[in-house]
Amino acid sequence: MAENYQELAKMLTVTLSPFLPFLVDAGKASAKKLAEVIAENGGEAIWKKSQEIWKAISTRYEDDPEVKSASIMVANKPDDTKRKEILAEVLFLKFQNDPNFAEDIISDLGGNDVIQRIVSNHNSWVQNIVL
Repeated sequence: MAENYQELAKMLTVTLSPFLPFLVDAGKASAKKLAEVIAENGGEAIWKKSQEIWKAISTRYEDDPEVKSASIMVANKPDDTKRKEILAEVLFLKFQNDPNFAEDIISDLGGNDVIQRIVSNHNSWVQNIVL
């Protein structure tokens, strides 16, 4: 299962990172910029799913300083690979310690096959995928 949680963490990071500036601190984001990001990153359906996932993660780990600081770092520079790697690692460790929550997210996303397809579509960053 650890590989699944690592894939999940990477997939969530890749999916959420363009939207984190709007999810972490929505007050600073302009509607025009959000519309551009939504259009560039898969459309309204991805934005809605990102909102759902982020709400679940941020609610579950609202008092966790690691999740909070890693997500803020990515929100400030969503294209920074190192920052995304840090967030993915933080999420992976949280999922290992909270497998029921991780399984709920996997199920909500449509299962492991969907996660592996999404991860493989972003192979410029993702490494060591176990198929």
